[in-house]
Amino acid sequence: MPELPRGNTPAQRRGRDFYLPEGQCGVCHSGPMLNELSAFHPDVVAGGRSAGERTAMILAGTVGNRPQPGVQWCVLNPAGAVVLRTPVPFADPGIAVNTFPNRPGVIGGFKIPTLWGAAGTAPFFHDASALDLQQMMDHYNLFFARFSQFGPQLTPAEQADAIAYLELLGVRGNRNDDDDDDDDDD
Repeated sequence: MPELPRGNTPAQRRGRDFYLPEGQCGVCHSGPMLNELSAFHPDVVAGGRSAGERTAMILAGTVGNRPQPGVQWCVLNPAGAVVLRTPVPFADPGIAVNTFPNRPGVIGGFKIPTLWGAAGTAPFFHDASALDLQQMMDHYNLFFARFSQFGPQLTPAEQADAIAYLELLGVRGNRNDDDDDDDDDD
């Protein structure tokens, strides 16, 4: 089971804090594959969700670098009465299209992707609205501005640290500081 590397540079070590289960990124990117809600997620703390769930609402497509118009999604019963209305407008109903009515709370939700190796998989989000890691951080900063229960917006220095740590989580760059050098050139 993978564990979070400590980081090789000061920026990576500072950035790691964001990905711990109680960190701003870690509340949604927790667990061994960094794709689960942690016990510190505001909805888990409030009792509406469970730690370990693998979906989250991030307003993909609604905020960020290329925003799409949001829609107030409604779910109707067979008689045509509204049985559920989203609390905020979403550009995309997300996985609710495939999982409703069994999981009505997932309107606007998406599967949480793993962060292991994610730095090399741009563009980001299901709609490719973030072309690089900085645009992805910009999206989350707008998300934090709108939903303060997830923490304050990140400063440019904090964003750089979080990005440095994401880059460490690449396929070949996820070793801890005290790992032995396995190069054969010695």
